[in-house]
Amino acid sequence: MNPGAERFQSAVACVDDFEDVIGELTEPAFLPSFKRDKWGQIEATIENVTKAVMRPDFIDVEIRFDQFRDEIMFAPAGTEQWQTFGDADYARLRITLEKRNFKPVGRELIRDAVLLAADENPFDSAIAWLNGLKWDGVPRIEQFYHTHLGTEDTPFTRAVSNYMWTALAGRVLKPGIKADMVPVLVGKQGCGKSSGVAALSLVPSFFTEISFAEKDDDLARKMRGRLVAKISELRGLNTKEQEAIKAFVTRTPENWIPKYREFATQFPRRTLFVGTTNEDEFLDDKTGNRRWLPVEVKKISVEDIKSDLTLLWAEAKVIFEEDGILFRDAERLAAAVHEQYTIKDVWLETVERWLVTPDLMTEEIPRTREFLRAGDVLREALNIDPKNIGRREEMRISKILLVCGYKRVLRRINGKSQRVYEADVTTCNNLE
Repeated sequence: MNPGAERFQSAVACVDDFEDVIGELTEPAFLPSFKRDKWGQIEATIENVTKAVMRPDFIDVEIRFDQFRDEIMFAPAGTEQWQTFGDADYARLRITLEKRNFKPVGRELIRDAVLLAADENPFDSAIAWLNGLKWDGVPRIEQFYHTHLGTEDTPFTRAVSNYMWTALAGRVLKPGIKADMVPVLVGKQGCGKSSGVAALSLVPSFFTEISFAEKDDDLARKMRGRLVAKISELRGLNTKEQEAIKAFVTRTPENWIPKYREFATQFPRRTLFVGTTNEDEFLDDKTGNRRWLPVEVKKISVEDIKSDLTLLWAEAKVIFEEDGILFRDAERLAAAVHEQYTIKDVWLETVERWLVTPDLMTEEIPRTREFLRAGDVLREALNIDPKNIGRREEMRISKILLVCGYKRVLRRINGKSQRVYEADVTTCNNLE
């Protein structure tokens, strides 16, 4: 038998034996007030069909809409054995109704009735799942990165662990809550990073893997019904798409046209991102680095994660309900850690040295100047011919000067407004 047919018929019984089952069922307190023809047969109207599919005691299955999965679901009446309502299930439901004395029900009519019935009876499978977990009272999540991912036991790794777990619970219990920082597991190939991230999801279908090379619409659909999303090797962090990546990571709702619907709908984000990389330097944008929480991992124990997973989620739920998402310590401590993982421009060391070295002729120290211009730095520090200086070179030196503690301002020089750089601190903020 087709697996789909078997699972539905297990709920409503084999259609050949349906009449026998009707006699065995306990009659509902009252039957829906169907409109019938003069022979007593139930008319196939949208009102009648909707009344029928909204009565589990009449069709022997309950139909609801899972807001987490964004899917119509059904379960045998009186159970919580939820399954996705598939295309073939419409036909099986039509057979059931005809066996219950309905006139033949059309394909569009049954679809409209099922959609309405589901829409009137929403539930959230992720919330129901998490609320069903019980914590034994033993603290685990603060030490999770150390005990399960093999990191050093530091205030930062504890803070990242607290953030990750409370953010995971928060995205379940309060859809769309702000959780715009991304833990990043940094480690050698083969240490179990990908398997470890996937193991955070107790239900395999709650996990997905994304790449920023995909279109936003495709990514939004891919995250439907997911709690954990692994960012594969953080591709794109040092590309021109950085602004788009930052916008995507910080976005709280998703927008797409869901199945069964005609119009685009906004869904609060339920997914938390966790990145992986084996690169020592992968951060490039100083202003956006606060969103990334890099942690060096050693040997990840997937078995230990799986063994403690329900208790970890249960503890995270309790802490989130008491304190919300614990993000402040992770955000505060990350600034010092970012330096270790920031991509170093080969020009940086030369410019740093030039800034504090007296000129051989004038003995002037460049850092003591009232302001600097990008072209001057490119010529004097790097000996680049003016004819070879373009916007790309100016943007590159601009980023270096910002790293070195300068700020970009507009000044009027020789009657013209020009963009220059003024020292914001007295010493160079070396990233080495």
